[in-house]
Amino acid sequence: MTPSIYLHGRGLWSPGIPDVATYLARGEDPPAERPACEVVHPRMKRATSLLTQTSIEVMTQAARDAGFALDQCATVFGSEHGEIQIAVEQMQMMQEGSGIVSPARFKNSVHNTAAGLFSISVVNRGFTTAIAAGEHT
Repeated sequence: MTPSIYLHGRGLWSPGIPDVATYLARGEDPPAERPACEVVHPRMKRATSLLTQTSIEVMTQAARDAGFALDQCATVFGSEHGEIQIAVEQMQMMQEGSGIVSPARFKNSVHNTAAGLFSISVVNRGFTTAIAAGEHT
């Protein structure tokens, strides 16, 4: 028997399309460089990638759309390759200048950065996991 999957909420962010409603209305918004990611304190968000910010924004939108409490809902974050942007930046740091990798960038280089930052920011005590399984994510 195939397990059932239930969709309770939707979230979306892409440059120029800040949410599901705008996408469905085909509205034209000015391009946004970064998602709002309002649940994360600016100081904590500073060294995060676009992937992390987008993941948190979409999770927040979907949970709110479903009527779930951000501090209690179960979450699953998925990406094809994890924090590839930060990994590439770290490799560049190793090749240029002193060869030292920024500790602030390093702490945000794991595939579960978005899951952890979301959980900390909203004090989520629900089940949370993150997967990075290539094209199978």
